[in-house]
This record gives sequence, structure tokens and C-alpha cells, in this order.
Amino acid sequence: MCAKLVLKHQTFESSEQALYDLHWLPIKARINQKILTFMYQCSIGSAPLYLIELLSRQVPKRQGLRSASSFDSDYDVPFNKRKTL
Repeated sequence: MCAKLVLKHQTFESSEQALYDLHWLPIKARINQKILTFMYQCSIGSAPLYLIELLSRQVPKRQGLRSASSFDSDYDVPFNKRKTL
């Protein structure tokens, strides 16, 4: 693993400890962090225009409901038949 190479650890030492020592995230957490960062940048308008254009805000189905104001920051998820993109 790269973290063990950077720290020059032995092969029998834990790679999780090397990740912790370098303050690196596991791969799944890193992917989630990247997606959330892009979504935040798109919501405040600091992302590239081609990313902002890909998103569409969710429109409430019924107007006048108290919960309709909570849709301000929600986005529509496009329908996809595949399990993975």
C-alpha cells in the first residue's frame, strides 16, 4: 500500500495504522468526501459551470405545505435502470 511505502513500514505492519498516521481516508470515505465537496461547490455556485448545469433542484409536488420549504437544498436524482453507473 502507498501509505506503507511513504512511511517506509515493513510488510508485516498494519496498513490501517499507516493510513491513520498520515491522516489519509479509506477509499470509500474519500469517494464520499469528494462527492459531497462537489455537491457543496455546486450549491454555492463555485463549481465549474458544466457541473452546475448537470444538477436540477427538486420541485415540491404540492405547494403550501410546511415541509415544502425543506426542499430548497434538495436535488433530483435521475432515474437509472442500472445498479451501477
